[in-house]
Amino acid sequence: MTLQEIQIKKSELSVKVAELLEQKEMFFGDVDIESPMSQEEKNLTIEIASIYSELNSLVQMVRKINKN
Repeated sequence: MTLQEIQIKKSELSVKVAELLEQKEMFFGDVDIESPMSQEEKNLTIEIASIYSELNSLVQMVRKINKN
């Protein structure tokens, strides 16, 4: 993957995660710590975490490319 491709992928993922975070805030904004998370909220949280993990991997790739 080239540096430009990585930057494009990072931008796309950033937009996607922002949309998911907005959805999570809209649907599950009132946090009640005494009730468990719904399955939908858990799935959304897992998806957001997965995207952040992928973003982190891309950042590491950029750093590796810049180091060389």
